[in-house]
Amino acid sequence: FTGFFNDTEMMTTNSAYWRSDFARCSIRCPGGTDLRNNAKAAFGSAATSFWFSARVYTDVSSSLAPEFRTFLTFMDGVNNRLGFQVDNQRRIRLVKFEDGVTVSVLATSPGVAIQNTNLHKLDINIVYGVSGSVRVFFDQTQAFQYTGNITAGGSSSLNGFTISSINNGSTYATYWSEMIAMSR
Repeated sequence: FTGFFNDTEMMTTNSAYWRSDFARCSIRCPGGTDLRNNAKAAFGSAATSFWFSARVYTDVSSSLAPEFRTFLTFMDGVNNRLGFQVDNQRRIRLVKFEDGVTVSVLATSPGVAIQNTNLHKLDINIVYGVSGSVRVFFDQTQAFQYTGNITAGGSSSLNGFTISSINNGSTYATYWSEMIAMSR
């Protein structure tokens, strides 16, 4: 995929934010309003069935917003279509953006999924469609699964993603590394 960045920076001074045997740096997304500080990447071609994998590190729990905060979206063109949010109890929920902005909640993890100050492995399997499915794994344990209509805004495929921060305060960040998007 090709990438482009908006209000993010490369983080190379603290190897606690990535696995040094597998990555040279991580992408630092400072906190702020929902999707404020983000990085985007486009797939090589549009996809309807794919895996997304990444390492994610969050640095402070006290700065999480009480409402759900979007930290990852999948796009059709420039429009967000499918997303993942986290709240101050560190629960994750799957949402779709009907018109690129209006959010419909599809599923919520039953408990805490993201621990503070840990490097996590995030794996997501998406089959995008009216009879679609999403499986979410944190640290190689399934957090939740959803089956049903996951399409939004009339889109039939996804062609990129946006990463952001789960933190509310701008002095705290979410770090992303080892991002892989692959389809069969």
